[in-house]
Amino acid sequence: MFKRLELQTLVLGLLIYTLWFGLTFYFREFPLYIGVPLAGIIITWQSSLQHECVHDHPSSSRLFNAAFAGLALWLYMPFSIYRETHLEHHASEQLTSPNEDCESFYFTGEVWQQFGALRQAFWTMHNTLLGRLVLGPPVVLVRLASSELGLLRKGDLTHVPFWLIHLAVVAAILWWTTSVCELAVWEYLLYFVYPGMSLSLLRSFAEHKPATSQIKRSAIIEAGPVFSLLFLSNNLHLLHHKRPLLPWYKMKAAYRKEREVLLMQNDNLVYDGYSDIAKRFLFRRVASPRHPTVER
Repeated sequence: MFKRLELQTLVLGLLIYTLWFGLTFYFREFPLYIGVPLAGIIITWQSSLQHECVHDHPSSSRLFNAAFAGLALWLYMPFSIYRETHLEHHASEQLTSPNEDCESFYFTGEVWQQFGALRQAFWTMHNTLLGRLVLGPPVVLVRLASSELGLLRKGDLTHVPFWLIHLAVVAAILWWTTSVCELAVWEYLLYFVYPGMSLSLLRSFAEHKPATSQIKRSAIIEAGPVFSLLFLSNNLHLLHHKRPLLPWYKMKAAYRKEREVLLMQNDNLVYDGYSDIAKRFLFRRVASPRHPTVER
């Protein structure tokens, strides 16, 4: 059996899947102004669960963790690819660098200069909170498609098995939502996937910022209990980067003990919750999309 099994994460995952099955089945019973926010919350919550599974939770078995997280409710990315790219992000020694960090939304000076005024305006808007929430989901999809097609053009087929498994999972999800729950594919995409991806991008919007040293590039967002639970304390992002194997239910206690040191290390890059981020950056960019130090 397992050398380690975290009941907290296991129960949480079972709760998320139960809520998803229940909401999809009874979705027609809710007005859209209730059903759509609930759908976005559940999809986001499962993406937070996937993040925990990337970091070897809830068990000592990576196969079990992958299976537990592999029901990709937001449809768009195979879990194995998410795991691979996210661990590359953690391994990066130059967070936010467009050349080193696969999760960066910044551009080198050379690339930025090649953009026309329209593309520069688009990416500047994307670096506002409103822009990230609205434009972010299609941007993420296009980036993933471009990356995966790039591998295929090089003759790299290592991700093909991941996609075959993922397509089977997507087929099962869509069979349930369309045949059993009588939701059209476009309804699931619009009411569940899009708001779920958008809400997930709220978490990542301000968690990294260019700075002179690595440790100053990760923020702390002191969210309240609702968002902390929704994002499984990944809002305490500097702590997560320093201790990526620490499970979500131990993060708050660790942060309370280490807060003073962490804020000194990241030059006080801290926000008073997501309402603070919205006040600052809803219509203003969090930073220029042109990376301040990477020119080529």
